[in-house]
Amino acid sequence: MKDYYAILEVPVTASVAEIKKAYRRLVMIYHPDKHNNDPYLISRFDDIKEAYETLMNPYKKDAYLQQRWLHKAGAQTIGEKTITPPAVLKQALELNKAVAGMDIHRMNHVAIVSNIKKLMNTEVLEKLVAFDEQEINQTILHTLIKAIKVLPLEQAKELTDYLQPLVKNDSKGQEALSQLLQYKQKQKRKELLQPLLIFLLVFIICVLIWISGKK
Repeated sequence: MKDYYAILEVPVTASVAEIKKAYRRLVMIYHPDKHNNDPYLISRFDDIKEAYETLMNPYKKDAYLQQRWLHKAGAQTIGEKTITPPAVLKQALELNKAVAGMDIHRMNHVAIVSNIKKLMNTEVLEKLVAFDEQEINQTILHTLIKAIKVLPLEQAKELTDYLQPLVKNDSKGQEALSQLLQYKQKQKRKELLQPLLIFLLVFIICVLIWISGKK
């Protein structure tokens, strides 16, 4: 959850006048026109604008404060940083590390899907595409693919579809997701064939035992 007060660099007790003053000051610093539309500063400016519009609207502010209180009551983090490719990559690496440390037979697949979607929500996907830092985006994608590989085919397919906006203009990324699905499909076929192979093996052993008992 974003900390709108921290974004505007004002205390939670700030008055309307103080919020307006802080907003005007930050706009002068971060307005895209002053920095040749730098994508990082655009992202920062968007957060400032979002924070200001929320805190200046009584209804939005009330809803935000209630959500903020619930986050604090649930010991959840308040104060997400501005979305940037390096920040998303760091979170993706942490998520992948957590998945890699799970017991494959006890892991909660639904929770993993949910966490990946939470990390790569619509806003994040849009920002990553806007930044267009292909090398970092590809690293993020390949990091997520490692986590997705542990999931069943159905959920892997769900996530490859979900991540399509990230690779819309990236042929290498599209190929990576396609290879992931092919891998999961082959794995699924092996899983389906395994009981049959075991049955045939047991059958052959039984036949050999029967033949040997006849001699």
